[in-house]
Amino acid sequence: MYALAFYYYKTNRYSLNALLGVIEKFSELYEKTLPFYFFKTPEEIKKDLPQIVNQYEKTFLFISFLTPQYWEIEALLKSIHSYKPKLLLLGGGPHITALPRESLKMGFDYVFLGEGEETLFSFLDSYFISGNPYPALKGIGFRKNGEDLLFGKASPVLHLDYFPPFSLKYKKIGPLEITRGCPFLCKYCQTPRIFGTKVRHRSIETILYFAELLLKKGIKDLRFITPNAFAYGSKDGKSLHLEALKNLLSELYKLTKLYGGRVFFGSFPSEVRPEHITEDTLTLIKTYCANDN
Repeated sequence: MYALAFYYYKTNRYSLNALLGVIEKFSELYEKTLPFYFFKTPEEIKKDLPQIVNQYEKTFLFISFLTPQYWEIEALLKSIHSYKPKLLLLGGGPHITALPRESLKMGFDYVFLGEGEETLFSFLDSYFISGNPYPALKGIGFRKNGEDLLFGKASPVLHLDYFPPFSLKYKKIGPLEITRGCPFLCKYCQTPRIFGTKVRHRSIETILYFAELLLKKGIKDLRFITPNAFAYGSKDGKSLHLEALKNLLSELYKLTKLYGGRVFFGSFPSEVRPEHITEDTLTLIKTYCANDN
């Protein structure tokens, strides 16, 4: 039997929430029940990992990280390297997307480049169902027979509705991602270089579905992940689509009132483009949302 483990810490939990949503969907489609372990600190990993590795045929440890965390992750990988080959290290996130070959040299067995949902789903299907541990999938890289094999960055996920934004089954939930991609290509920002310049929006129906699940779980304050909150519904991500924005916020407002909840929109972890702050968009915030900034 295989086990899945996650370095689930504050800085990267939103990314892991999305990947856990993928694994939840995979488990449901293939009726696979996999044991899960979550670690919040390197100390927890070093303490508990030996027992887990000895218990299973293979243990997969997922790590997503940013470049400022490089030295911490490098030290962690060195400290657990001796548990291979029963331990397989899977890495993703901004740093690995930018420097996949260097990340393999750090000690990762598999690296995921760009948006990970479809790649991870295909990888799990290949490894757990087809028995192929070295699938030549776009968006993945691995070391085989001493050679680094990279197959490019994953294509953007075209339909966000297909993948859950978080996992209720594994109780890893958080802000609801509603838009992905950014057309502005600011030189200091990696967002469009990871997610592309084509914006994709989760449908209002799907947003309301997951929002109600959160409210039923007792989470009263709804927050959202988006590179530009006021561009919701926009085809190009640059122009405003006030009708779509109003429909989203008004429906969320009605839903939260049923559960005594509140909508926070345009505040962290949302982002907002300054040119989209207009009297119309601010009026929508004042009408339907609880945030005052």
